[in-house]
Amino acid sequence: MTVLPVPKRSRPDLFYVGTTILTVPPHVHALSTPSLPAYCSRCSAARELKRCTKCRAVWYCSASCQNADWSLHKRECPSLIRWASSAPSSLPIPSDAIRCLGRTLWEIEANGLTSIFTREIASMQSNRPPPTAATQTETHAHLAHALVRYLGVSSPEELTKYGVQGVGGLVDLVARFTTNAITLTTPSLSPIGVIISPLAALFNHSCAPNAVIVFPTHGSSSVNIRVVTLRDLHPGEEVLTAYVDTTLPRRERQQALRETYNFTCTCELCVSEEKEGGEVDPREAVLCPRAGCGGVWRVPEQGPSDDDMEVDSSVANGSQAAAQVTSRCTKCKHLINPVKLHEVSDAVRLGLEGYGEAVRVQNEDPARAYKLTKNLAPLLAGAGLAPSSHPLLGLLRLYQQFELDRLGQALNEIGGGRSSESNVEELRTPGAEKTLGEEEKAHAKEAQEILDDVVRTQARIVRGLSDILVEGHPVRAVALAELGKALSVDEPWPEVPPSPTTGSFPPHLAPRLQLALQTLLRSKRELEIGFGGDGGEVGRDVGEMMRRVEGELSVWREGVRSGGGR
Repeated sequence: MTVLPVPKRSRPDLFYVGTTILTVPPHVHALSTPSLPAYCSRCSAARELKRCTKCRAVWYCSASCQNADWSLHKRECPSLIRWASSAPSSLPIPSDAIRCLGRTLWEIEANGLTSIFTREIASMQSNRPPPTAATQTETHAHLAHALVRYLGVSSPEELTKYGVQGVGGLVDLVARFTTNAITLTTPSLSPIGVIISPLAALFNHSCAPNAVIVFPTHGSSSVNIRVVTLRDLHPGEEVLTAYVDTTLPRRERQQALRETYNFTCTCELCVSEEKEGGEVDPREAVLCPRAGCGGVWRVPEQGPSDDDMEVDSSVANGSQAAAQVTSRCTKCKHLINPVKLHEVSDAVRLGLEGYGEAVRVQNEDPARAYKLTKNLAPLLAGAGLAPSSHPLLGLLRLYQQFELDRLGQALNEIGGGRSSESNVEELRTPGAEKTLGEEEKAHAKEAQEILDDVVRTQARIVRGLSDILVEGHPVRAVALAELGKALSVDEPWPEVPPSPTTGSFPPHLAPRLQLALQTLLRSKRELEIGFGGDGGEVGRDVGEMMRRVEGELSVWREGVRSGGGR
């Protein structure tokens, strides 16, 4: 899609940064299986839900949502029951992709083969993989086979009522789905399902997008897609979104694009990263080991082959000299010792393997995933990787999920399971530490240590994302909001009296609240760009947090003036 000028306009036809250029409901959407009991299958709201009493798989937040979804669910419900009756216990509900495809075909049947809905679905591009692409072909075949089973059809002729002509037509449908499907997320960007929107799918890809697809608010009568600009767009500019995770290095991005969309990206970012002698991509940056430099050098390839590699003949003699490969800091031009080069290469190799394993087992074996992230993140940081580098940034983000769970458990343990908020408030009362038992003190100190670690980890995540993503990108904006939220959590056991390390990060008490307010204010500005308007649900939540923190700071200031504060 391209921004077009409007004739006879007195002002420039400009889409300013943070402008919502499209709001549209999806044609079809489906929640992921783990999200079914947590979100309404109609509006995706996270409210008190009631389950369908027949299939016992789909949940709704209200009778109105259930009634609005009935035209599809009356077909979906028996299909879910039939699937569960023959599926293994490990897969009682089909994947969101299969259920979304099923809903698409039922909508086609209901609307008619010549309807606008059907024509729009048929207009979506199909990147059907060539026979040589074994993995993609196998994936498409598996989806097609599962869809046939889900629909309960026994012959190709039964698919004609959906506009699908034989096996070839079914594979084309699956290819259109995989090429055009968009991840459905919560307002805070957690993935919860998949949507199909032919209009939103028209936007082309860039690894440096000038617009984003977001879902700022859930809970209205249906889910709505919003496309928001990340910078000013002028007439003639193409609106570009990102199809893949742009925090990944070029190599990983290109691989993901080829596997799913069958093209090689030639966007401005990919081309600039390919140029010899260019700046080091923050996603592949290692900090210069020289004190005070602040420069970076590129993470070595496995079996170094980067364009900026040089032979360092000073570190070896004779025939070994040519085999010694190293890299140079882009700022001070310091030549990195090959020993350091191989140390980083080994650390990255272990990090990539461990990160992949942690992502794979995070749901089925969270203890193992937590252990991997906890051990590997310090290893990569110790090797000198910048917080923006892959896979360190991914490890930090995954580790933070586990730490937040641990923090919630630790806060609940304060005071023997009583309300964590009231317990923390009691602990913040001057002199409370003298009246607590040893067990309560231990719980409070442990919770404080975890909370401080959460703040430090989130600060590193924000720093890494800020080096990669433009101001106002929703991923960066939400990370800032999470940092502000962590800083504003009541401290279970702040340092009283101050210790020699009080000046270290994070601060405590009033200075901590002041930093929380500053961070929340910054996140509010960025959320209003990335989600448009008031920043969506996250923006409104941040506004409420800001008011609460301002109130707490007022109490602290009043206490200082009256001589009663700590």
